[in-house]
Amino acid sequence: MNNIAPAIFPSKGMGEAKPSNQVVLDWVQEVGRRCQPENIFWCDGSERENNYLLGEACRQKVLIKLNELKVPGSYLHRSNPNDVARVEQFTLICMPTIEEVGPVNNLAESCETYR
Repeated sequence: MNNIAPAIFPSKGMGEAKPSNQVVLDWVQEVGRRCQPENIFWCDGSERENNYLLGEACRQKVLIKLNELKVPGSYLHRSNPNDVARVEQFTLICMPTIEEVGPVNNLAESCETYR
């Protein structure tokens, strides 16, 4: 797949709202060193940022803005058919009892699954 999620490069001052927690900063720096992303975008939760990110997603055709009169502020997003969420029926949790697995997961016998 060719660059299915290209990096975004916002205008100066956006995406730079680093947290003050040094542990978080150190962790992100370490992950960045390992993954070598094109950039790191720090979300601040502002309306300006939200508008920018939605605009970028629409520009890159990740989102499709729906009719503002019928469904204000709504977007359509189609996931990739290869997305892991599409194979939930094939995801098995190996635990001794159904109670440990939880109501939305599929229980499987450990020895059967390992085989």
